[in-house]
Amino acid sequence: MDLRDPEKARAVNHHLYHDYESLFWVALWSAIKSEHAPSMEKEIQTAVSEWEPETGGYTYIWGNKIRLLHTAAFVDLPFTPKFDSEPLLWFLFEFRAVFHRAGDAMKDERMNQYRLGKNREDWGPIREAIQYEWIHRDKIQAVVEAWRGRVSA
Repeated sequence: MDLRDPEKARAVNHHLYHDYESLFWVALWSAIKSEHAPSMEKEIQTAVSEWEPETGGYTYIWGNKIRLLHTAAFVDLPFTPKFDSEPLLWFLFEFRAVFHRAGDAMKDERMNQYRLGKNREDWGPIREAIQYEWIHRDKIQAVVEAWRGRVSA
């Protein structure tokens, strides 16, 4: 989707949970791209190229990000030595878990809607309600506070 096109940009409703997701991707990008050994370059570039528009369209990028959030592929990412420490990786895994739990709730609700014979058009407001419920400031703050406790212990 080209957000420079006003017609397409209007189709995207921005919500606070989008900002939380952006923070997650910036933190993850930093954990992979910062201060890495030259020998890691190819592995890192392969991992992050799946998130770049030059590789594929936005649907392609979205699909790869969803795969990372909801599958074991996340643990195989090439974290740089600076970030490959227990407290930092714990933080990333717990931050990811917020989105993972929301995704599980959405899958469960989608199955309920399917069983009830609801149309796909009915799904949008339900999906947004689940994201509001599962991805919000208090959940992110709880992850940060738990991480602070681990680091200071």
